[in-house]
Amino acid sequence: MNAAPTPKPQTSDVIKAAPEIPGTKFRVMVFLPAVVLALSLVALRFARHSGAFGGSADAVALLVATSVALLVLSRQLPLQNILGLAVVMTLFSSGCLFISSAAQISCEPPIWNKNFHSLQKWSAPLLWLFALVTARGAAQFLLRPWRGLSGYGFGLIALTCLLIAGLDCLANRSLERLFAKLVLSFFAYLLTLPWFLHKRPEDSPADFQPLLLILLIFLW
Repeated sequence: MNAAPTPKPQTSDVIKAAPEIPGTKFRVMVFLPAVVLALSLVALRFARHSGAFGGSADAVALLVATSVALLVLSRQLPLQNILGLAVVMTLFSSGCLFISSAAQISCEPPIWNKNFHSLQKWSAPLLWLFALVTARGAAQFLLRPWRGLSGYGFGLIALTCLLIAGLDCLANRSLERLFAKLVLSFFAYLLTLPWFLHKRPEDSPADFQPLLLILLIFLW
């Protein structure tokens, strides 16, 4: 009696099992946000020296930097999470400004470039949003080798707050606001933590772009 022939795998199954190899298009998309920010900052630098923006080049640079940071974050989180982050940080920064003016307590947003001191109060949500998103992304990149440890989440919170406060002190060359920035950064992270959590988490590749965005803002 002849044995039944072994069924051949379906073409669709073979295609699904084939590993996906990132091509040139994928590499371009990975580096595109940082390249866009770098070119924008160079153009804005020339525009500021020529007086084309009438002194608003710093505000435009912050707006572009925050948009690029959110674009990088969109590879990890859905749109509703990013919108939730923006709303929460707007409310948080507004509360900080109210407390700062009513109780005469320093609750200024993290300023990672001395040129941003001239910005108006409306820019506070952008300063907080850019600082929190890029500092957390940089902390994720630095702590990636220890991602499987039980205390990874606490380490991520601690390093994010240290980066926000430390980079603020480094940019302003002063340690006066270190403790206040650590406390504010901790509360800002706790308020936005639910929006950083994805219901369907995926093991995304290591992304160094938040570190690059921080460096570009420092050089601005």
